[in-house]
Amino acid sequence: MTRKRKLQEESLESSHCASSPQEEADIKTFCAKISYEEITFETWQKKHSKLDLLYPLNIARSELHQTSKAVIKLSRTINAIATNGRREEQREKFEFEVQLCGNLKDRSVLKYPGLGDRRDAAAGDLLIILKISE
Repeated sequence: MTRKRKLQEESLESSHCASSPQEEADIKTFCAKISYEEITFETWQKKHSKLDLLYPLNIARSELHQTSKAVIKLSRTINAIATNGRREEQREKFEFEVQLCGNLKDRSVLKYPGLGDRRDAAAGDLLIILKISE
């Protein structure tokens, strides 16, 4: 073994910190609580699909005090099973009037239930995130 290799191994050994028996017991306890569930990707996708529609609305503070509403144009996905049994996805464009008041703060979130993306009978929410500039 070369001197350089020996120094590298000694360096690696000294860089690892020894754990106490209590730390090892804590790690074993933690690991015993960990579990996982084997599911198909399709099942995971159905469970974790987000139907909420996020829309950032940029507005100046001065503009916020002058107007009480803003009209936004957006589109949402509608995903449903057609009469022939196949799943169809389409985009729907629509306009929405947002009521504004002067006391809103930057990064406020306005929530409108049922106006987000749709999948079968489920509908997400429209979440408007206000970005107010000075």
